[in-house]
Amino acid sequence: MSRRATLAVTVVIPLLAACSPQTGQAELGGRIEPLCHEPNEALILIAQTVQSATQLPCVAGYPAGWSYGGDDFRKGSAIYYLDSAIAGPNAVEVQLVPSCEATGEPTDAPEGIEGSASTNSTGETRWFEFDGGCIVQTIALGSASDDGGLADEAELTLGFFDRAELAAALQDDYGVTLCGAGAEPCAG
Repeated sequence: MSRRATLAVTVVIPLLAACSPQTGQAELGGRIEPLCHEPNEALILIAQTVQSATQLPCVAGYPAGWSYGGDDFRKGSAIYYLDSAIAGPNAVEVQLVPSCEATGEPTDAPEGIEGSASTNSTGETRWFEFDGGCIVQTIALGSASDDGGLADEAELTLGFFDRAELAAALQDDYGVTLCGAGAEPCAG
């Protein structure tokens, strides 16, 4: 079986079948980590939750002691959590939503992101607004707060994946069109 057919059978078809039309929530077993290094199943699910978003949140990397904590992908919102060996479970929450009202101080948007960024006065919540969506990163270190090193590590875990790049990869590799921003609207 060709690489394209194998991936279509093992990835794309199960993903499409796993999304419930009633809730839009994926019902897949196991953990699918939205890593930034290449298109993957989790990024496809995230793209389908907020179909207007031109940027998708992803895990840029794990500093020592950090791991994937889980996720909740449903229509209109994609959330994933990162755990810290020091700060505990769900030390970082990353959420993609169609829009948000950032209430913090303006900061520079990350390189390559067209839009705005802001952070609250304690640095615990960061908002990244862009065409079609908003990514909210909440860092909850609790009593594990330190001189900022742990918070800096938490901030470095957040990456951005361009939806157009994901759509092009799906089209090129599998002949599948990712509906939503930059393509035909999704049905239903």
